[in-house]
Amino acid sequence: MMLLSPIGGRLTDRYGSRGPALFGLCILATGCVLMSVMSEVTPAVFVITGLFFFGAGNAISVVAINIAVFSAVPREASGVASGMVATMRNLGQAVGVASAATIMALRQSHYLVRAAGEGAEIMERHAIYLLAQRDTYHFGLFVLAVAVICMLAIPGKTAKNG
Repeated sequence: MMLLSPIGGRLTDRYGSRGPALFGLCILATGCVLMSVMSEVTPAVFVITGLFFFGAGNAISVVAINIAVFSAVPREASGVASGMVATMRNLGQAVGVASAATIMALRQSHYLVRAAGEGAEIMERHAIYLLAQRDTYHFGLFVLAVAVICMLAIPGKTAKNG
């Protein structure tokens, strides 16, 4: 994020907020897809690549979204806008972590019960974890799809600085 945020800012300055924000969300979705197909034998470079996509997507989309927010409020309200952005970021992070943890726990329980009900041999913990992790990343893809739809539904300027 530290390396790519300035590039996100330049893209936003050049193309406006909507395009880079959508591009960043698509990069995040690519990271979710990559991380959702991991297995017990996934090489470390694959995991690093998935994490890179998360950082790059965040770097590009967060900058564009923040610029859109701050350009939409009058200068005298920029302090309030900054406080709201920080509050929403913290709330989003808390809800995101809680949602991911809940989905992971529920899906792990689901796979344990399913394996026992089918009379299958007990699956190893890491295999169950990976299945639950896959489902959690699929939920992340759903959230990203909703975010893209919301971005496309927002009326207003799509040109530079709007």
